[in-house]
Amino acid sequence: MTKSSFQYLFSAIMFAASLLFLTGCADDETDRYLGNWIKTSNYYPGTQRGGAVCFKIGEEVYVGTGYNFNETDYRSRFRDFYKFDGKAWTQIPSMPNDTTDGKASAGTRNAAVAFSINGKGYVGLGYDGTKNLKDFWCYDPQTQTWTQVADFPRRDGIEDYQKPEERRYAVAFVIDNVAYVGGGEDIDGNILADFYKFDGTTWTPIANIGVPRAAASAFVYDGKGYVVGGRYGSCVYEFQRYDPVTDTWESLRHAADRTDYSYDDEYTLAAYGCSVFELNGKFYLATGGVSGTGVATWEYHPDSDFWVQRTNFEGSTRGFAVGFSLTFDDGLGGGPRQHGYIATGQSGVSGSSYYTDMWEFMPYQEYEDKD
Repeated sequence: MTKSSFQYLFSAIMFAASLLFLTGCADDETDRYLGNWIKTSNYYPGTQRGGAVCFKIGEEVYVGTGYNFNETDYRSRFRDFYKFDGKAWTQIPSMPNDTTDGKASAGTRNAAVAFSINGKGYVGLGYDGTKNLKDFWCYDPQTQTWTQVADFPRRDGIEDYQKPEERRYAVAFVIDNVAYVGGGEDIDGNILADFYKFDGTTWTPIANIGVPRAAASAFVYDGKGYVVGGRYGSCVYEFQRYDPVTDTWESLRHAADRTDYSYDDEYTLAAYGCSVFELNGKFYLATGGVSGTGVATWEYHPDSDFWVQRTNFEGSTRGFAVGFSLTFDDGLGGGPRQHGYIATGQSGVSGSSYYTDMWEFMPYQEYEDKD
């Protein structure tokens, strides 16, 4: 056995031992894990919806767009937005409407992407009910206005059907005020792997992620972007990390049972339509699943590249919700702290039920049923 193989085996054994310590005392009948979900009183004030997006500016999060097939046809997709500061929701101007009949608009969409750079929020791509979209819009919180910016590009020399700029269910993350956007699905259902970076003005192609995926989740740690899950035929179990310095993607441990070691025997992270948020240097992947909806909660430790299962999400089974974290003083003592949330979402890929409830996760509290 090589030294590196021994180190990997030793790491897996030690991690399995830590999992036994963390979960071995759980009630076998309830299969409970550490962590507690608490339903908040701050319901999302807009129409119930799935497939919304969110971006964060300072310590305020902005949530909007999405869809609800239970609404009338012209209202099934949305362009309205609301911001949340940890205490209350406030409506902000909707994305622009560029028609006279009010039944379609530049902003109306679901399955879009959103991010913030340099103190401004950006929303783009998605699906308007007829076609995939390539446009991007910038929201300035100082002037409370939306401005159209450069469309999502197509790489030179690539045929339209291979790398269309119009797409839905792409994924995005931000490193040092540069956004990285890619993947997704074209109008014919082809799943894509190309990626681009955006500085607020110009789009530039970067290395492909290698494994095509749509409806994936992403987060950033220590100057690198992580992309997990998604679907490509079935759920994608490859877990990849992007280094902007070298413009390369690195494969991490698979988000499924893909080794002979015990640490991943219970992994069910190969999923799509999941939401992610950060708490104190760890990352939490919740809801979503093999059918786009679920309740599983996983905690990621980036320094060791391991996932630990936490208490299942206690709200209604859902996917395509938004996840975010905010730091503020909740008045409970101890000063400001980070809070992680899941809000909105839908049941099923096409959605039969839609939600406005918002849940906070306490990762190190003991589980309490439906508090």
